[in-house]
Amino acid sequence: MPTATSTVPRTTTVAPTSTTIASTDDSVCPSEKSSPANFDATHGQYAAYLYSVDTTTRVASFDVIQFLAGNDAITAYHKANPSVSHGPPDDYFIINSYVHTDHAVVTADAQLWVVDPQLSLSRATLAQMSKSVADSGYRVYWLTFANSQIIGICQQYTP
Repeated sequence: MPTATSTVPRTTTVAPTSTTIASTDDSVCPSEKSSPANFDATHGQYAAYLYSVDTTTRVASFDVIQFLAGNDAITAYHKANPSVSHGPPDDYFIINSYVHTDHAVVTADAQLWVVDPQLSLSRATLAQMSKSVADSGYRVYWLTFANSQIIGICQQYTP
């Protein structure tokens, strides 16, 4: 099911004021957590650029990235920018060493969370998640997998 769209390495630094939003469910919406370097579609939680969520087929298209926070972000930022003395803007750093589009089914009972206009996390329907993704461009979302399906999607706040 995965389809490669490009193999150009991509590293992105974004400048938010904070990445922390309180959540009622840290299992779907982590706070101040770095994502793993290796993606296993059968299970786990991964940061990704979410490109689309089809409301008819329930298929999400995404590119897994490495979202780094805290000391992980500082270390990676200095490795990518050795001549810079300060750390990454706003304490996070994104690495996308392999640009690749994957696809997975979103389960009917998946927990879906989006950042609302008040910068709080709000539960969302699949249609609301699809619209959020379509409206947001390259935003970071956390995808939680079990049995090779997405059981949770949470938008990461990155102003």
